[in-house]
Amino acid sequence: MPQQTLAPGQQWQVTVHYRAFAPSDPDTGDASLDRLLARPAVEDTLHRQSSPSMRPLPYESRLVIPIGNLPATLVPVGATDETDLYQTSTHDAAQMTLQHISLAGTPGEMTPFAFRLRAIQPVRNGTVSLAALSGDAGVIDAGAFDPRYLSSRGNYLVHDWNIARETPEAMAAIGNQLRGSDQLTPFSLPAGGSGLVWVYLRVPDSAKPGLYHGRCTVNMDGVATAFDIELTVRPFTLQRPINKNYGSFFRYYLPGDVNANAAEPQAGLTSREAYRAALETLDEAGYDSLVIYVSARDDILWVLDQCVDLGWTHGTFVLISPWSVKPEELQQRYGQYDMKFLAWGVDEPSLERQIPQVLSSYDRIIEAGYTPTFTPNVPLGLLMADSLKQIVPIIAISGNAPYLFDATRRYHDEGRKVYWYRPGMGQPSLDKRLTRGIYFWMEPVDGVIDWGEDAAYTQISVDQTVGFIGEQTVPTVGRENVRQGLYDMYYLYTLQQHLKTSKNPDAVRKGEALLQWVRRYFAPDWHEVARRIGGPQYLASLREQISNCIVELDQTSNPENSR
Repeated sequence: MPQQTLAPGQQWQVTVHYRAFAPSDPDTGDASLDRLLARPAVEDTLHRQSSPSMRPLPYESRLVIPIGNLPATLVPVGATDETDLYQTSTHDAAQMTLQHISLAGTPGEMTPFAFRLRAIQPVRNGTVSLAALSGDAGVIDAGAFDPRYLSSRGNYLVHDWNIARETPEAMAAIGNQLRGSDQLTPFSLPAGGSGLVWVYLRVPDSAKPGLYHGRCTVNMDGVATAFDIELTVRPFTLQRPINKNYGSFFRYYLPGDVNANAAEPQAGLTSREAYRAALETLDEAGYDSLVIYVSARDDILWVLDQCVDLGWTHGTFVLISPWSVKPEELQQRYGQYDMKFLAWGVDEPSLERQIPQVLSSYDRIIEAGYTPTFTPNVPLGLLMADSLKQIVPIIAISGNAPYLFDATRRYHDEGRKVYWYRPGMGQPSLDKRLTRGIYFWMEPVDGVIDWGEDAAYTQISVDQTVGFIGEQTVPTVGRENVRQGLYDMYYLYTLQQHLKTSKNPDAVRKGEALLQWVRRYFAPDWHEVARRIGGPQYLASLREQISNCIVELDQTSNPENSR
């Protein structure tokens, strides 16, 4: 290929045609060698051995060489990709700057994106602004965007640059004395410094299908750089399975609660107004279930009333201290709904001498008319979950993946409900997203109830999916990772529902084949799958294929194609 010198601003494109392994059906006379040389085997090997540096840029990004005296470059970053989010060393993309990103979503969907600021020279007063998105189908107001900064500790998404730079320990506890802004504040960077801008984009419920265009502008001491935003609004809405609950252990206490006295002084203590506001942020993120720590009868009923008001009428609710309210009262008050109530009180045994106490607690809960639950994690706890048939287990999923799936299927076949949970949800990871999305959809699990929506910490922890400014909840990237996992499940479930009603047999065959491929490809060990697929961009491509199937299912079959 001849060399060519490019002028400043000039672009160069190349198309590479793959020819090395054609034909894809080799016939060497040796069956073993043929299998090794066949295209599927070669592609699989290349996929497994590919370097992370070869991963595609997120959002189908386009970058250009920065021209002129640009104070900083903009580098696209996967919004929930832990590898990209916390990568601070210079890499090839950092020598270029962002020109264009492509996003896609359905009405009502949260479609986030992120980019890193890399200062070439000092920046004293930097601002980020986002314009409205417009297209033939209409306009999406700039208010659909909510830009934030990623904090230096705790993975918080905050509006205040100063809090992002020097994240205070106080953010771990609700009711702190911090004050914040509702809008993005200006940023500053030293030469060679970096910061990450994380942008919520909520596709309005009323958005019409079509292609929209907008722009993000970063102004640094009077020098502006910008990139284009292209948004495809898909022509369908996501559907959610009501038999798959998602919730969290919710260590918030109300004044006068006896459980609060057992916690650190004032830790987790909050007003009813702040408690309700925190529930609203859960609802917005896709939660519909809760582990409730308040203990007084009136407080328990008030919390459940708030959940009903939010529409969580198909949720699962675990009462840590159920003794002040009887199951009969819950049935009378909430029997018209499909709410499921479980009672704590059985702690997982790790030593043989603890078994009598477990059995005593188990019997007490059964006698009170409740269904007991606990979180089996260690071998003895897993054995107790198998033996005590009335227990609904909430199994820790951070350990042996194949065992988890085997146990989940066994409990399901026995007619028992089973849930999953995991701590450390404030730190995003691909396997956490997979287990809350594709595996949640595939396996006969009734719900996931994670540890993380916690107001009772006094130090920043990766267990927290939220932090606090005063009594206001501040989300972490971990919570947004969960949201994207749930969306993965919704996409698959929505495809299933469209398959049931489609009149297009060709599209039905394609859609069923895609679901079958997902079930086969995403094998029981999600740790291995997470390493193989490499990053969230793979899941974005899968969503695109699912969306194309749904659109085709909704189209009338062409008789010419059906012959």
